[in-house]
Formats: sequence, C-alpha cells, structure tokens
Amino acid sequence: MSYIGVDLHTNSFMICRLDADGLGNFEAYQLSKADVEQFCLSLDAWR
Repeated sequence: MSYIGVDLHTNSFMICRLDADGLGNFEAYQLSKADVEQFCLSLDAWR
C-alpha cells in the first residue's frame, strides 16, 4: 500500500508519495491542465 499527500498552493501543488517501506518521493506540479493530467496518469503507474 502507498500513500499520497497533496499540498495545494495558488499556482502549484506538491505531492509526497510514501511507499510501504516508508520511503518518500516529492514531486512539484503547476496548476495547469497538462500537469494535472500528468499527475492523474501517474497514479496508475506508481505502486
């Protein structure tokens, strides 16, 4: 199982993905259609 934390800002959002081993991975996205789509597509790919 993994967890995803989201920190929303005015023009961007930060994602922290925490895997079962407790290792975290941070990613930054802009609040644009392309970046939101990229993030959504990454949800199925990252496990």
